[in-house]
Amino acid sequence: MLYVPFALGVLVAGRVSWALLWLLAGVTALFFARESLIRLRRARRQRRANSALRRALSLELGVIAVVGVVLVIGRRLVGLLPIGLAAGLLLTSNLERAEQREERGLVPELLAVLGLAMTAPAAYYTALGVWQAQAFWLWAWCLLYFASSVFHVKSTVLAALPQRHAEYRRMRRFSIAYHLGLLALLAPLVGTRRVHPFLLVAYLPILARTTGSLLRPPERLDLKRTGVLEIVCSLAFLIFAGLALRAS
Repeated sequence: MLYVPFALGVLVAGRVSWALLWLLAGVTALFFARESLIRLRRARRQRRANSALRRALSLELGVIAVVGVVLVIGRRLVGLLPIGLAAGLLLTSNLERAEQREERGLVPELLAVLGLAMTAPAAYYTALGVWQAQAFWLWAWCLLYFASSVFHVKSTVLAALPQRHAEYRRMRRFSIAYHLGLLALLAPLVGTRRVHPFLLVAYLPILARTTGSLLRPPERLDLKRTGVLEIVCSLAFLIFAGLALRAS
């Protein structure tokens, strides 16, 4: 969810530069800083030693600061500021949810996907140096794709927990509604040639994966298998979405 949107942004932009490597370092540092902040706040609440967490967080924040100076001041990519602000707001919201142990809820996870998908327009803008409408569509397609993973994984986990069957039925309805809506959006766009057919192909693996899981819910939870399948589907999405968006 972090690197596939970034790679898609670079692929569609069709340019590679040192600025992208700086951005990649900053994005990675921000991702790890979130976990460090969550663990540090919990350690403080439990009055545990946290010197290692402090050092890790200091390093991560230092990398973010250096990347910001290099890109915004050195490279004059001031268009990254709105994305940075939005990422900061989403991070703050996520930390508050984590403080209340609610970061694994459906809405918080969808908001997290929204933030992670922003690496696509950020990479696209950094590669080209100007904002274009394509950047928004990159973000939208990535958001729609990875939101599917949230519904699928939650349904898969709940299906293997008999004591939470009522929650599974509710999540199953959400997942069915979401994926039917996704198909209803994509099919007319492809049919009217507003988007390249490869874009529909990019989403077919997750539609097939979700359909199979809903028709035959897993009796045993296998997170490794689920994770590998998500990686394979994501790489297929990167390839076919990249081809479709470059052709449009």
